[in-house]
Amino acid sequence: MDQTILITPLGWERDRASYLGQELRVHKAYLLFRTDHKENCNFANMVKKDLVDKGTKVISIYLDNNREFESVLLNVSKLIVQESEEQNIVYVNMSASGKIAAAAATIASMFHRDKIKSLIYVSAQSYSVHEKDPDKAFREHGLAIGMANRYSPPLFHIERPSEQILKTIIALYENGSMKYEELLKTLKEQNVSGFESFEYPPLENFSRKREITKWTARLRRNIVKPVENLYIKTSPSHQGPEKVLRLTREGKYLAILTGMVSSLKSD
Repeated sequence: MDQTILITPLGWERDRASYLGQELRVHKAYLLFRTDHKENCNFANMVKKDLVDKGTKVISIYLDNNREFESVLLNVSKLIVQESEEQNIVYVNMSASGKIAAAAATIASMFHRDKIKSLIYVSAQSYSVHEKDPDKAFREHGLAIGMANRYSPPLFHIERPSEQILKTIIALYENGSMKYEELLKTLKEQNVSGFESFEYPPLENFSRKREITKWTARLRRNIVKPVENLYIKTSPSHQGPEKVLRLTREGKYLAILTGMVSSLKSD
């Protein structure tokens, strides 16, 4: 509680990660990096040593080498949600990675802007390529050398759908395509507001069809219709309660962005 946390997607950088962690006097640092190139691991090990020597607890998180954007989006969001629930002070460093990871970290920070203290960009004093011995400078510092100053970009508001809709999108991401009846049962199990009292009628119940139709209409009116074709798409309407719901591409990214899904699913 009230600990300072730093989340850093890491590429071929040392100073931009280590110096910021030391300046903020962080209690715990998360380093998110790919493992498909030896330099990624080399710099992660150097940054870890720098921070551990200053008394910081460091946790390494390995990114999906083939889905870097989604992997950063998911892990940064998960960590923000997790640490904010512990009442900790969360910073996100967007300056120590490549462009793809920086973009994902920025979007995650904007979506969870109410849960973090600041998104930070670290300006370098100079760059290894400009040094007399660029290779030596790169091995010691990474692409950038030193820390001139730090800047906190504005975190613009990203509109969030209602909690009902978000929980539905998460359920569809975790389970894949679902029929209305299957989704109704899932929402009841998760105590989603408005669907806690749903009861699946027995097969012999003569009013089963009418009951399902009533609940399906509520689900469509309150959850599906407001985001239909944006986040959720349905099969042809003539199939009624049997029609299938699935996420659009944007819906899948929104599910990842919540930080509440278990892991990345295959497309």
